[in-house]
Amino acid sequence: MSLVHRKNFISLFSLLTCPSLVLLLFVCDGFQPFGLRSLITADANFQYLDFYAYYKEVLSGNNSFLYSFSKTLGGNCISVFSYYLASPFTILYALFPQSSYYAVFNIIYLLKVSLAAFTMSLFLQYRFPNDKKGIYTVLLSLSYALSQYTIAQSSNSMWLDGVYMLPVLMMQITRFVRRKSATGIPVAVGLSILFNWYSAGMNCFFAFIWYIHEYIEFNAKRDVQSILKDLTEFCGLMLLGVGLSAVLFLPTILAFGSGNRGGLQFSLLIEPDFYGNILSGLKNYYYGTVSSIGSPVLYCGLIPLVACISHLVSKNVHKGGSIFLLVFMILMLHWNPLMMTFSLIKSVTSYWYRYGYICIFIILFSAGKYCYADEEADWKIPLLGGVLLALIYPFCWINHISDHLGLIFRNMGTFLLGGVLLSMYVKYSGKRHAGTVLLLLCSADLLYNVHILAAETYSTTDNSYGQYAAEAQKGISAVQSSDTGNYRISETSTRLMYDDGMTSAYNDAMAYSYRSISGYTSSPDDNQRNFLANLGYRKNGENYNITNTSIIGADSLLGVKYVFSPYDIKGLERVSDDTYNGKYIYRNPYVLPMSFVYTDHFLAPDDADPFVYQNDLYKQLTGRSENIYEPVKYSYTHSGDTITISLQIPDGNFALYGNLPSKNRSRVTLDVNDAYSMGYVGWGSQSVFYIPYERNTAKASLTAEDIDPENYTMQFYVLDLDLLEEYSSQLRAHFPDSERIENGRVSITVNDGREGEKLFLSVPFDQGWEVTVNGQQAEYQLIGDCMYSISLSEGKNDITMKSHVPGLITGMIITVYSLFILVYLCIRMK
Repeated sequence: MSLVHRKNFISLFSLLTCPSLVLLLFVCDGFQPFGLRSLITADANFQYLDFYAYYKEVLSGNNSFLYSFSKTLGGNCISVFSYYLASPFTILYALFPQSSYYAVFNIIYLLKVSLAAFTMSLFLQYRFPNDKKGIYTVLLSLSYALSQYTIAQSSNSMWLDGVYMLPVLMMQITRFVRRKSATGIPVAVGLSILFNWYSAGMNCFFAFIWYIHEYIEFNAKRDVQSILKDLTEFCGLMLLGVGLSAVLFLPTILAFGSGNRGGLQFSLLIEPDFYGNILSGLKNYYYGTVSSIGSPVLYCGLIPLVACISHLVSKNVHKGGSIFLLVFMILMLHWNPLMMTFSLIKSVTSYWYRYGYICIFIILFSAGKYCYADEEADWKIPLLGGVLLALIYPFCWINHISDHLGLIFRNMGTFLLGGVLLSMYVKYSGKRHAGTVLLLLCSADLLYNVHILAAETYSTTDNSYGQYAAEAQKGISAVQSSDTGNYRISETSTRLMYDDGMTSAYNDAMAYSYRSISGYTSSPDDNQRNFLANLGYRKNGENYNITNTSIIGADSLLGVKYVFSPYDIKGLERVSDDTYNGKYIYRNPYVLPMSFVYTDHFLAPDDADPFVYQNDLYKQLTGRSENIYEPVKYSYTHSGDTITISLQIPDGNFALYGNLPSKNRSRVTLDVNDAYSMGYVGWGSQSVFYIPYERNTAKASLTAEDIDPENYTMQFYVLDLDLLEEYSSQLRAHFPDSERIENGRVSITVNDGREGEKLFLSVPFDQGWEVTVNGQQAEYQLIGDCMYSISLSEGKNDITMKSHVPGLITGMIITVYSLFILVYLCIRMK
């Protein structure tokens, strides 16, 4: 077999062995499509499933990647696509029904880690051209693909694109340093960014470190002028790669820049904090561990770790470059400036060490330096490496030895076993089947760790999504088929509701293509989130608002005409007795149209509390002085760990609401008039809550250890539904002569406009909107710093709004220009 054919065979063998092992795991542990278990957990369950359904809706022509009213109140969706959906594997979701998404998710994990094994094998064979040690290529490739990182981040499937692209980029940098190719770098960078810009950013940061390492390895004696020239050329090639991806990357970063999560936190880079112990990576090097801040987990098999240490203790092997990379790896894991750099200069509060696969790559590369060494290997070196690991390991637990003796001795034994196994292979590598035995043992080692993590931590047996999706689509279709107008739909419960009433599943609107007030993405629009918060839908973290209730006054203003709810809400009319996922359809009789003509009374809303804020908005729109919300008399008692609040409700047609802003964020239990209870205050909890009542009294109680009434501002109001009907009737009477509101385009005609009048549009401000009246740029203000209010002129007013994605055209031009440069470089090289 020729050298080329042998290398191809080894890469193909790696590519096929990895999915075989994963399929074996799927079968044994009952993962779909062979059982009920799925890797869909955490954000994959809360967010990504709905995004995959949205992806399919877009390809079916029912939604848009550019602008969609399904994203909260409406917004640019290019960043949603580029971050969550740009991977070429996402197309598989468009080929299968939503009931199959659990299985598709598992299969995509299998495909991505298998591709990671393949690209790692290509890198290893290029970087270490030793055709007699193919077994090490397969072993290290599997160790990379089936490492702790890939299973720990399996739910964040979009990051795995960075895992299989990292070896590709590193190989192209090595080729460039060896003066064999220059065009591979921009192609690898461009594809990485297009597939997932987030993990690509980590790869690109590491690319500069890898370039320094390789340059020292292969060009140690070059003069300063040559070094600067080569570095300039390398930076140019990296920038060219960014240019190739500009068609997607430029509009993405501009979209992020318009929201509250867009700004880079450079101040984090100057905080010299050091987290954890530098031995924590070794301390956690055992089966089933999970990373936490200052305590990374880099498990990628016993044999690679022993080989890495063997490289460091070998006498005749050049190890300066490996020491440089390993020291850099330790700093990446513990020193704040580098931690923040590889977190893309943003504070991270979950999914620790998202760049952990780069550290695993460094370990495996150092292991390869030993495995592929040209000189005759000394079988005693791996044994020495195992002994050193076993001797060092107790020092990792120096402050807790007595509490973890069993774990310490067990792991010392596994390190010794790893040393013995590698030593035996080195000694008997010429024997028949020695390589097969080593590969089987290493595969079992890797698969056992994946099995523990997958079965116990990173999987679920919840298979409700398909049934929920079918019912949800029926409910939305029932509404949309009977009412073809422009309106929004809301819901008081979602697909995933915890026992305490909390949820983070707010992307139904994107999954089923309807207008809503909910959304949970990594690129929210700050003006919308602030407006919703002022109306009573509290902001939660940096991503979304809590909207699992119905505040009728706010909903009416937002154009929410229908509400899906499992319980009755006074003021809303049940459409029928049919339920969809246990929820009835309710119609809001007070809803305002999404566009209407009014005379602005220029009242600045007072955001002292959401009820006063809504009062002021209605006064601004109508010019009336009455309040639709009036405060309710209350008293409270404090006994032990419970605050009980008694309410006195006046006679009339009222809906009752409460709000209890707290000075601290300690979770309490809120019981609402013995009708329902929920978690209140803290992550995921709502602010304004609906209070069902029958007579003129009601109560609410807060329960928590050491609860203090002084920590709460008590706001209880009744909504005068009769007065709200008067306000709504007044504003509905000035409906435009024609109205067309679509994703990315709005057309409104007002035939008899008057000077001083304005058109209210329930369309949130976005930098991408181009607003014209009769072909001229429109003058507008923002209601609540969010919704458009467009000045009208005498006579006919044709209002047009067209949305464009900022940076998209410029990005296209840069990409095309970069392609021309790349073609020129290819021709020049040939």
